[in-house]
Order: sequence, then structure tokens, then C-alpha cells
Amino acid sequence: MRKFIGVLVALAVGVAATLAVTSPAQATAATFTQTSAWPSGYVGEVVVTNDFTVPITGWEVAFTLPPGSSLSSAWSTQVATTTPHYTLINTSWNGALAPGQSVAIGFVVTGTGLPTILWPL
Repeated sequence: MRKFIGVLVALAVGVAATLAVTSPAQATAATFTQTSAWPSGYVGEVVVTNDFTVPITGWEVAFTLPPGSSLSSAWSTQVATTTPHYTLINTSWNGALAPGQSVAIGFVVTGTGLPTILWPL
């Protein structure tokens, strides 16, 4: 199992299409884990954690996949795509996180290339 720790997540403040991204100094922690794999793909999980002392109202994680790999499905997240760039955005029910609270989101990748996290967005 491969693990990338310390991935930065941009915080989005606002509603729907109105997003105000906080400064890089105000980023929440996230971890990526490849939870299972087979010859033609894998399942990935990202856990977003609010490391602040105040609640947050939204989050997003952006990454790219190398040529030959693509996101085929996802759960507990909204997906914005400009292949090979993907942005995973909170849903209406998991965007607000109290201090120390986490949310897990998952996705299936066709292909074996692991994500490269983009920062800043």
C-alpha cells in the first residue's frame, strides 16, 4: 500500500460557484492511500482533516493523473474535471468540518498511475 502524507488541501469559502481560496499558510491536512489495486486500476482514498482551531465550511483537493490513467468514479465528493486535472470538492453534507474532524472520500482510477497533487490550485 502506498501512502502520501502531508498533501495540502485548498480551503474554499463561499457557496456553489463562488469560491474564495484561503492563503497557502491556511491549508488543511489530507492523506492519500491506495486501498486496493489490480492490474488495470486501483481504489484511492483521501482523508481531509481540519487541523485548525476553528471550523471550516468547505474544502477541495486537486491532482493530476499521468497519461494512461483516468478517474472512472468517485464517492462522497463532487468531481470537476479538465483531464488530466481533477478537483474533488466537498458535497453539501461533508464540507463543514469542526476542528479535528475528518472526512474520507474515495475514487476508482482506470490505469496504474498515482496522483500528483497540485498546490496551489
